[in-house]
This record gives sequence, C-alpha cells and structure tokens, in this order.
Amino acid sequence: QHLHNNIQSAVVDMCIPSHGAEGGSPDPRLLVVGDTHGQLNDVLWILHELGPPSPSNCYVFNGDICDRGSRAVEIWLLVIAYQLKFPSSVTVLRGNHESKTMAERSARMGGGFRDECRMKYSEEVYQIFTRIFRLLPIFALIQNKIFVVHGGLPRVPGISIDDLRALPYRRDWQALPEKQLSRSRDDCVLFDALWADPHEGQGCIPSRGRGASCVKFGYDVTE
Repeated sequence: QHLHNNIQSAVVDMCIPSHGAEGGSPDPRLLVVGDTHGQLNDVLWILHELGPPSPSNCYVFNGDICDRGSRAVEIWLLVIAYQLKFPSSVTVLRGNHESKTMAERSARMGGGFRDECRMKYSEEVYQIFTRIFRLLPIFALIQNKIFVVHGGLPRVPGISIDDLRALPYRRDWQALPEKQLSRSRDDCVLFDALWADPHEGQGCIPSRGRGASCVKFGYDVTE
C-alpha cells in the first residue's frame, strides 16, 4: 500500500537531509547501496558501520536484493520494516533480478529467490513479492543533480527526465525482440534501465556477455 499510494512515477525525487536528527546520524547523508544479492551479513555490516536508516541517515537500495545468496528474504523484511518506520528515509529501486524471469531461475543459474521463498514460507509469499517488484520505482534523482539507476541509460536517443517520469513501469520487463521495428520505445527504456552497462567508447553497442537484447552505452550517451 505504501508503494502503491506514495510512489506514482518511475522517478523518485530525493534530497540529502539538511541537518542531523536526534537518535540519527550527526552528519546528515544519503547512502546508495548496490547489489546485495541475498548477502544478509553484508547488509548488517553496512548498517553497523554507517548507521541504520533514520531521518538524517537515508538509504537508497539500488536493486538486486534478490537471488544468488540464500538470505534475500531476510534483507527484504529488514528493508521493508525500516521503510515503514521511516518512509522518507528508505527507497528501494528495482533491479533486473526483481523480476519473475530471474527469480524463478535456479540459484546455479543466477536466480533462486522463488526457491528461497518456497523453502522458508510458501508460493503465496513469493507471489506477494512479485507484486511488490512491479511497484518499485526505477530511477532516483537526488538534489536534481545525481541520477541513480540499477542498469544504465537507454539506447533510445533524446529521452528526458520527464519521459522517464511518464514511463509505464508497473510491469515486468521483457527481453527485447531481435527485430528493432518490433520494439517499443518504452520497452527499450525499461529494459536498458535494468540491464545496460557502460563502455569506454561512444554510442550504444551490443553487450555480447549479456545476450542479444542487451547494450552498452558510451560516455557520449551519459553526457
């Protein structure tokens, strides 16, 4: 309900806290945490070293909480609990593993989250998580200066922040068809936001390591 009612766009606008709060960090800050992939000990270490979420110690979890590791459910429960306690202090962006396509693979194939849910709880619990995944925002814009996304920038030229705000994001990503004419702009933007990687050259080039649908974007795309 929190995500459904309070997050209405693929882009979340965020600000670094302006001052410390009692019981929180003396130095206000906003921390961006990358892929945790079921590694609960890593998350607990981060919270121990940098402090738990609070009004003066905000966190962005930049996707890929799920899969590979065996304790992603516990990370999700911890993050959701903090988000309910401090709604404006915890933001979770969607990664490519917050999807049925990846979560329903075996752990040996880079997935495992569905199996983890079914082993510890039930298929019903897993289905609840899949509904949460579709509600997660895709991008964060911090102080109107810092752009955060799990994957990368789109192969589609001329995309603006306003275009991203209007992106129909409450759906699963789909692998892009090989024929370019069969690809919609929105499908490309959503897919690249979760899957694209940078490269040191210019333009967008195929990403051989990730498969036919994926691309790498150059520094000129970033600029």
